[in-house]
Amino acid sequence: MSKKKIIVSFKKMSPDMQKQVHQEFPGELINHARKIPKGNNDFFYAIDFETADTSYLIKIEVKFDKTMDENRMEKLMKDHEGLRESQRMFYRSGFAGRSERN
Repeated sequence: MSKKKIIVSFKKMSPDMQKQVHQEFPGELINHARKIPKGNNDFFYAIDFETADTSYLIKIEVKFDKTMDENRMEKLMKDHEGLRESQRMFYRSGFAGRSERN
């Protein structure tokens, strides 16, 4: 049986679901978000979240700091995405949780 796929705004989720999301993604949600293109040169930020029976794409509201231009924000998001990818590669390699031997 395949999982249901739902796109939902974080604000529209129940308090219990919001709590589960914050447990999975501690800190600011934008730090875990990825940029999703919508077409027409528009986009939104979202995180992927799964429960036993449902896969969610959760839209995250992002308010840009007026002192930070879009190029700077884009660079920060790309840097963060690269970090997340290197973390995934690290965990897939099987070295996560092992201690180094001298």
